Amino acid sequence: MAHARLLARKKAEAERVKARLRDVDFARLQDPGWSQTLPFPGLSTSAVGKRPPREFEFVGRSAYLDIMRLVLEEDPQSPTRGLLITGARGKGKSCILRAVAVELIGRSQRVISFWYLDACQDLLRQVQDSLLFAYSDSEEALAETGRISSVESLSDFLEGRKAAGDFIFFVSDGEENYGDQHEDGTSRRRAEAKKWLEALERGCNFVIKTLSPEAHDVRVGASQMEEYELKDNFGEEEYSSFIRGTTTVLGGMLKNHPDREEDVLLFAGKHPMSLFYLSSACDEYVRDITGTSSSRKRLRVKNLGVLDLRTGAMDTRVYEDPGKMDEPEGFLDDEQAWQAVLLKFKQGGPFKSIRKYINDYKGPEESLRDPASVSKSFVSGDGSFCTDFIHAVHLEAALERLKGLVFRSPTFQAIVKGKLDDPDIIWPQIGWACEGFVAEAIMAVGLKFKQRVRRPVELKSLNGEPVRLDPRQWEPLKPVYLKPGRYSFKYIDGVIAWVDEKGVMHFLALQVTVSLEGHTKTEYQFMQRAQVERWYTGPCIWYYVYLCPVKVESLEESRKASSSRGGSSPTSSRPVQSQETLVEYQREQLQFDQCFEQNLGQEEVLLLRKLGEVREREMERRKKAKAMQEHSYRQLLKSLPPRKWALYKRLKTRELLEVEAKKCGISDPSPKNYKNIYVLLSAMDV
Repeated sequence: MAHARLLARKKAEAERVKARLRDVDFARLQDPGWSQTLPFPGLSTSAVGKRPPREFEFVGRSAYLDIMRLVLEEDPQSPTRGLLITGARGKGKSCILRAVAVELIGRSQRVISFWYLDACQDLLRQVQDSLLFAYSDSEEALAETGRISSVESLSDFLEGRKAAGDFIFFVSDGEENYGDQHEDGTSRRRAEAKKWLEALERGCNFVIKTLSPEAHDVRVGASQMEEYELKDNFGEEEYSSFIRGTTTVLGGMLKNHPDREEDVLLFAGKHPMSLFYLSSACDEYVRDITGTSSSRKRLRVKNLGVLDLRTGAMDTRVYEDPGKMDEPEGFLDDEQAWQAVLLKFKQGGPFKSIRKYINDYKGPEESLRDPASVSKSFVSGDGSFCTDFIHAVHLEAALERLKGLVFRSPTFQAIVKGKLDDPDIIWPQIGWACEGFVAEAIMAVGLKFKQRVRRPVELKSLNGEPVRLDPRQWEPLKPVYLKPGRYSFKYIDGVIAWVDEKGVMHFLALQVTVSLEGHTKTEYQFMQRAQVERWYTGPCIWYYVYLCPVKVESLEESRKASSSRGGSSPTSSRPVQSQETLVEYQREQLQFDQCFEQNLGQEEVLLLRKLGEVREREMERRKKAKAMQEHSYRQLLKSLPPRKWALYKRLKTRELLEVEAKKCGISDPSPKNYKNIYVLLSAMDV
């Protein structure tokens, strides 16, 4: 009797969920301009293991339409009998797969789905729950599912349903969790789970599943499936939809502080998983303060200890009653609060797992010299990491483990030469080697600066924790190389620091580049007083140093001659006047074969020059892409009605333009920013 009641409850729940799935606006699933909350396509009782929550936010993806076409337009005579969605971790494969299941079930297709068959739990119950959800509308089929007790009887059931006229889709996520390297359950339990999944794959008409880059054993068994690689992170519209439509604290904070979008793009990029974890870090920070989730309801406030990033001291604050505040994002107005959120994000689970993987790697240590060949989870099809920050975490972990020559070793140089022989090589695939080589060369042979070689005695990886530098703890004239890695300073590739006999700190902020003009923005961002004072506030002397693999024109020369490249001396410098928001510093430009001339061999210099050439090609490619984008938006602007332009001019005259732009999350509403103006005018009501 109890079993019958439980079965009735599960059946009723399945029918309620399916009714909600039928109400979903399927057209919006493929529209990058929309986001919506979707019901999870499964029973709540299947919430064992790592199943997603009862509802999930879905941002429309342009790739979704391509995937659904492959699913729905499958030729019955085709030798393929399934679709394999591949791509780097965090691109959104699982989320798209869930949306595919939502649409198929919502369109009354027969779908058996597994989001994570937990090898540590009762496998038969999980299989029966999945079948119950798929066949909740068929009493005959439900009676048959109750008699399933083995893999063989499952196969018989599926064959019987197909003979009765059913076309069955099987949707499976996380299948690589049952490989030999996975830790969930014993090897026997994992093998048993795999048998159930294989029976479902054989017994269903069409299989749709995801696969991560490193799951080679699963790929071998998918030879009869068509493969679709999810290559890209969010596009501009998808990114905007995510921020605007699926986040409460992060989206609201960016409206109030549009300048912080640079931090968001630096650490999370437009990588869906990274953005999700950053949004979660914002929510957790507010929850730590209020004791409640970051919903729009009234929040309860408690005392909170906040780490002062300047002094390293804990400051207990009692926040103003947020009932007087319109939105929970107000808790992030304080810059220290935002830095605490970024720290929480950088120390989060995905990045810990990267460091652990590199640290536990059992293969040849030589392989760690090229992290992309060892840890493929976050590597896109073109060989580049999903975000610059994810790449930095991989590289830092590899360097910390090797603790010796990496970039200047013959083995690594052979790897780089091999990559450079590829005529289609692009900067994201190889550029990181340039910065790493420079760091190692400086540690090994020093940097010739102002007629004196500065050779660091120590390399410090500052690991993300707020650190306030104290010159009293430094030996005079003993330089230290500070590697950014997870540390909070950004926009540069490294810092050489030393203290002189008078106790004054000297800093060389290093930027490796072949295009000085392309880094003027990051130069001024790094030299902001607020940025520098996060980690040092005492008397100091600053240099912003451009290290150039090849001979390039100075900033002054490039601004004088926009059409032809002029020559420049190996070293050039220019003092930069102190402004209210900037620390006083001097800009320096050094050429590799001069600052390393006494110690680097000809082959090393040649290698660096070739890397510089790849970077030059990348800069040209980006310029062309930007020009094409600007041309496209100029054409779109021409299509807008004249009354929109009249409204724009009226707002500009009355100095209300920035106010309207801020409402749309736009930081630069200048007439030359064609894209932002198009977005702004499209959103404004006349």
